[in-house]
Amino acid sequence: MRCIDHVDTCTKVGFLKRGLSRRRAPRWARAAVGASTAALIVGAIGASACNAVLGVGDLQIGVACGAGTKLVSGQCVAAATDPRAPSFGGVTSVSPVTSTSLLVTWDPGASLTATPGTLRYSVYVATQKGGEDFHAPVSTVSGATSYTIANLTSGTDTYVVVRASDADGHQESNTVELRATAQADTTPPDFAGVASAVPAPAGKVKLSWSPATDDLSGSSAITYLVYAGEKSPVYDSPAVAKVTGATSIEVVVAKPQTPYRFVVRAEDAAGNLEKNLRELVSSAGADTEPPMFGGCAMATGTASNQVQVDWNPGHDDITPDADLWYDVYAFTMPGPHADVAAAVAERSVQGQTSATIGSLAADTKYYFLCRARDLSGNVGGNAEDATATTLKDVTPPDFTGVTSATPVSPDSYQVTVTWAAAADLQTAKEKIVYQIFTSSTAGGEDYTMPPAQTTTGQTQATLLVRPGETTYLVVRARDEAGNLSTSIKEVGVSPHISYDWQIQPIFTKSCVNGCHNLNQKIYNPILAAPVSYVFILSDGVVVPGDPSASWLYQDVSCPTVTCTAPPGPPHVVNHMPPSSTTNPLPTPADVALIHDWIAEGAPGSLPPGLAAPPGYP
Repeated sequence: MRCIDHVDTCTKVGFLKRGLSRRRAPRWARAAVGASTAALIVGAIGASACNAVLGVGDLQIGVACGAGTKLVSGQCVAAATDPRAPSFGGVTSVSPVTSTSLLVTWDPGASLTATPGTLRYSVYVATQKGGEDFHAPVSTVSGATSYTIANLTSGTDTYVVVRASDADGHQESNTVELRATAQADTTPPDFAGVASAVPAPAGKVKLSWSPATDDLSGSSAITYLVYAGEKSPVYDSPAVAKVTGATSIEVVVAKPQTPYRFVVRAEDAAGNLEKNLRELVSSAGADTEPPMFGGCAMATGTASNQVQVDWNPGHDDITPDADLWYDVYAFTMPGPHADVAAAVAERSVQGQTSATIGSLAADTKYYFLCRARDLSGNVGGNAEDATATTLKDVTPPDFTGVTSATPVSPDSYQVTVTWAAAADLQTAKEKIVYQIFTSSTAGGEDYTMPPAQTTTGQTQATLLVRPGETTYLVVRARDEAGNLSTSIKEVGVSPHISYDWQIQPIFTKSCVNGCHNLNQKIYNPILAAPVSYVFILSDGVVVPGDPSASWLYQDVSCPTVTCTAPPGPPHVVNHMPPSSTTNPLPTPADVALIHDWIAEGAPGSLPPGLAAPPGYP
């Protein structure tokens, strides 16, 4: 194209020659200033040609020279590479995303003066080959390797160039240009799936595959999604990793020694995902790196036997933070603690930032060591101690009190008392002391006096109570600190009248010697110990449960010859004339006691060796 063919345009643009103010130019020329049409025409025909026609010097306008050139003295000449600009290979693919958008991808550039994350990538677009305006990118992104161009016309060819620059504006000038057409894409890539899965160092598995192919997306625009799990199918869960344009990836697994199953699927730029079912199994390589962990942050005594220990979360290169284990050890001496087996208490928790350590002594200072442990067993952490003192023990045992009191046999005043075991924050169950208090009246127990009996670590005890009376009992629990349980539950027990300790003494004092023992010369029931009860039953003088039908009761009710004696043998007691004996007659209380004894069923003699009930000599 010659300048003479566009004299009018050149003439308008010519008013921008050096030294000519835009304000002094005619209105039509000012309107043309910066007009893209005029600038492109001047760029196409050459500024020097226009200068020759117009008789002016170099035009001072932003003429768009071709790729790899720049304007020098009105001419587009090859541009020298800026030595400070990044090294960059240019655009690698342009692929349809929708009918009006394209995905542009490239590999990262490199720079001697800037980090990869700070490099900028300018995307230039044209509708014809080589038509990009390198002064007007459609977008500039930092640190990215892709960009989606939107609002395109469906079915229209688009040409793309991408150039890299640093933060100071030093831009390289590659001329790599790719063409693509925005259009709908519904066909997924063709992909054979994962080809190999092998252990990689540091708890990883390396997966490899051959590149997928697609009808519209370039290989560098295809994304590979990795699915992993311990059980099939793994692709029903979200992908654990993805990579674009690559043919391998190293995946970190939470449990390096555990076999994992892997599936890899390909997705094109339009989001079409193929669904191959190829699955490979592999364990990860050994994980030898311990977690990063600051150790115990603080410790606080919360009870007489408990301390709460807190820490900040640890971090590991493989095990997720939520899966890290924390081991807490309690010592009675300060560190360093070379042997954690010497700890007096310990606890392990997963994914938490605190733990309560129990089974500690009251009012005692402890030293705590905290360690973090990953799923491979690697242990790490600051060895510094955190210290705390347990509280004094002022809490009584948790105790519900006595549950029952029962004679060991129907005719015994020996009683078995039972209760459920108490629980205490500080004292072990086997060391809790139980105190049994008794009273002859309900609620009359005196807790300022020594208990009737004590036992340690047991849930029952046997004690003697007065026969023929009701005895009330309360059991209280005491811990090692001396705290007494607050429950005052009371039960009563009423053993039968004792023949040995209550009935036999009446016979012994009231019967005439020689008449009621084995030496008697006339018929009488033998009432002398220790064979009296057997002979009473054998002679049939007692009907258990029925005093009125019992000859023995009728006889003691009328002990003198002046009474109307019941039919049968002579009187049981003191039947001789009063002058012949000094034995006292049974008192009314004695007679009433014999009546009640028979009414209760006339319980018998006890085994030898049983101690006297309380209150008896």
